[in-house]
Order: sequence, then structure tokens, then C-alpha cells
Amino acid sequence: MFFLFFLGSNMARLVKGRGPCEGRVEVFHSGAWGTVCDDNWDMQDVAVVCRELGCGEALSALPWAHFGQGTGRIWHYHCHGLESTFSECRSTQADDCGHHEDASAVMPGTLGSTGARLVGGSSSCSGRLEVLRDNSWKSICDVNFNQKAAEVVCQELDCGAPKEYRAEMLGQGRGSFWEKKILCRGNEKKIFDCPFTESAAGHCTERNNVGLVCVPYRLVNGSNSCSGRVELYYGKQWGTVCDRYWDLQDANVLCNHLGCGYAIEVPGQARFGKGSGEIWRDNLQCEGDEADLTKCPALDYGSEECTHWHDAGVICSDQFALRLTNGTGVCDGRLEIFYNGSWGTVCDDSWDLPDANVVCRQLQCEMPVNAITPVSYGPGSGHIWLDDVHCQGNESSLRDCRHQTWGQHNCRHKEDVGVNCTGKLIIIYNISQCISLLKVQKK
Repeated sequence: MFFLFFLGSNMARLVKGRGPCEGRVEVFHSGAWGTVCDDNWDMQDVAVVCRELGCGEALSALPWAHFGQGTGRIWHYHCHGLESTFSECRSTQADDCGHHEDASAVMPGTLGSTGARLVGGSSSCSGRLEVLRDNSWKSICDVNFNQKAAEVVCQELDCGAPKEYRAEMLGQGRGSFWEKKILCRGNEKKIFDCPFTESAAGHCTERNNVGLVCVPYRLVNGSNSCSGRVELYYGKQWGTVCDRYWDLQDANVLCNHLGCGYAIEVPGQARFGKGSGEIWRDNLQCEGDEADLTKCPALDYGSEECTHWHDAGVICSDQFALRLTNGTGVCDGRLEIFYNGSWGTVCDDSWDLPDANVVCRQLQCEMPVNAITPVSYGPGSGHIWLDDVHCQGNESSLRDCRHQTWGQHNCRHKEDVGVNCTGKLIIIYNISQCISLLKVQKK
């Protein structure tokens, strides 16, 4: 089923959706039907389509052939958002796009009385979470939300899996809060299929808005969130990646996109077990600096000859690292943590000598002179990742210590903790290095 709308000298239609207000965007251009490339396809473009079709406010600008691949020529469209019709937007032929990048649009005519959306982000799969309740969009308080709920929202929006969620991610919401505690199990199809109860969190503020980033990739059956079988979300289903030509350059793009550092191993032959469904990608040719795997040249989706005995895997370096900044060296400064793809700080609440011992050990520095230095290293920026850290002192990593949930705190950056270790430990790797060091000491 498709719906036709005349747009001045062009025509447009939304195809494969559930009604006249969602689907793959197709245009009648230069005498033939074609599709729209998802490069730079955004809410401004969708807003013009919504205005033309009388479908209300734009909800989602969906990439990656969300409603299936079209045929014919592919066009770039660029709208400022104020045009009366889509035909008024600037258009050029897109020679650098394939139909797996066909753009789609979703508008509120398909939602009914409930739904979810992500607003204010770089795409329809990232942003501040809002739910439609009683004909009004409402924000969600972070204390009423968890990882399972994030998984349900990403699946509901056909965006894959959550890369991260946190409060204060995209600023203040536009409306009130839906102050219910959401108790998802993770297997629900929509957020409103989850049980919910009255929240005991009290009044929420704009600092408590839930922000969510969904990505069309996940790692399955690994020992942690940064290792496992590579799976790709496409065409509303999860599939795998063929290990043919799968290498460190390809895997580096994925590890970086997931906030997991860099790739250290690229096992094939279903090391992490055989997947199911389609094998979506084969013969990837990444340079290593692409934003995500969809930007890498590859064979078309679903066209490869691999079997699931050749499912690709990856082991990334980590999603967690430490550094000391603004000090006199690598063993002195403000403590910063790399987590979920970005650097942040640690609050000094409850911070003491055993906590600092763990940091120094992890950084291969000698034990600290002071737990919290009297020297000011200045306030950091970004997230305050940890608060109320409680280490025994013998842990190998700070992440092994007790602490508040990642990203939850009651601090400001003026409370960022600093650590002053006494010096970098010398690690001897072989005899020749030891002799060289002794000669230097004698001099």
C-alpha cells in the first residue's frame, strides 16, 4: 500500500508504512519515481513533508531503509524547515548513495494515544526521551528508568540497541514529566507494554531528563559489553556480519562507535557462537576513521554467500580508562574516566586513600602521597561519571569498587576529585633493559 501526494511540479509518496503519515519517502522527479538519500536527512526535511501532508509535528527522520529498499534514482533533498512544500527544497541527484540508505519519515498520524520518541539529538535514534501520554509529550525522570527500559525503547523505535543513556544529556525538556517508575523486563515490544508503578523519587527537574543513544549494532555472547559476536540491526531484525575480509580496521570503527576503545582481536568462524537470521554485511572495506560501519564500502545487504559458521566477532580494548589531567605529569592531576564513549570526572564525596591507591595502581604509578590533593586542578567538564566511590584498596581497577550507578550523582564539577601519586612505576620487561637502567643509575 502507498499514498500519493502532489507537491507542486513533483509528487511524493510514503511507502510501506502503516498509514498516510509514515513510510519510505519517494519522489516523482524528472519523470520517474525515486527515493531520497538519508545523508543529512533530518527533522527539518521531515517537517516540510509533514506540513505538506497535514500530518502534524515531525516525529522521526529514519535512515538505513527503515521501511525497506526502494528502486530508481536516488536524490538528495535539503530543506530549511520553513518551506511550504517539499518541492521547494533544494534537490540534487545522489550518486554516492545506495538504496540501503533510503530515507523514511514518521509523523504523529500513526501513533494513536501513546508512543515514544527521541528529540534534540543528531538523529531520530538519539536524544531526550519523551513519551506521548494523554495527548501530551512528557519527559522521563532518570531514576525511573533503567537499561532494560532503554533496550525496549530502542527496539520500539526500530533503532537497534542502546549505546548509552543518562540524565542531562540534551538539556531541558519542553513539557512536564511522566512520573512513573518503569519496570521493563527487556522483552516488551513497546515502552507502554512494560509494568509501571508510582514513583517514590519525588519531583523531577530538567537535570533529570533521560537521554538515550541507540545504535544499529550490538555485541553478543562476549565476556563483557565490549566483546562478542557482531550483530547488525537492519530491516527491523538483527542479523550478523560475515568474517570474510573482516579485519582490525573494520573492527576499530565498530569499537570506537560503541565507546569500547579500539579492536585488539577480530575472531571469525563463529567464535562467539552462531547467530540467526540474515547475514547483513560481507566484505567490509573500512579505512578505520569512519563514523560507523554503515559508512564503509561493502557488498549489498543480504547478498553474501556466507553461512553462520562464518559469523564475525570482535574483542575491543575496553569501555573504561583512567587519566590524570592538569597536573605536573601522568601521575598527578584531576581524575578523569573514559566511559560510554566520553571522558568525565569523579565526585570527591567519600573519596579517601584506598580509592586513590586503586587509581595509582591502575595507572602504574606509585602509591599516592595524598588521597585528595590540596592543589586545585580546576573543574572538569562533561559527565560526572562516579560518586560515592568505596574501594577496599586492593582492587585492580576502579570499576571493581562500589559506587553509585554510572552517571548518577549530586555533585558539581567544583567537587571533581584529584589524585597525586608519587611517581611512575618502572616496569622491567627483559634483562637488557635492566642492564641499561643500571648503567644510567651509575652515571
